[in-house]
Amino acid sequence: MARRPRPNLFNRTKQLKANLTESDKVAKTLSGDKLTAYLTEQNQKNTDYAQKKWQTMNNSLIVHSNKLAPVTKSKLTFNK
Repeated sequence: MARRPRPNLFNRTKQLKANLTESDKVAKTLSGDKLTAYLTEQNQKNTDYAQKKWQTMNNSLIVHSNKLAPVTKSKLTFNK
């Protein structure tokens, strides 16, 4: 049975797809340097959005994993 994506991940994917759909509509009306500039700008916006969401998710994962298994100092000693 396939796992359903988590709601937060689904919302991020949905947002990126919506951004791409809108960008495609506008891009079809442009050409040349204006098209290149527009696509570069939209690509940067989507990249920034995805990176920010990934960092938030990654930070949350670290916090939650530390709650499950707290980091402790090693009690190992080495011969001097």
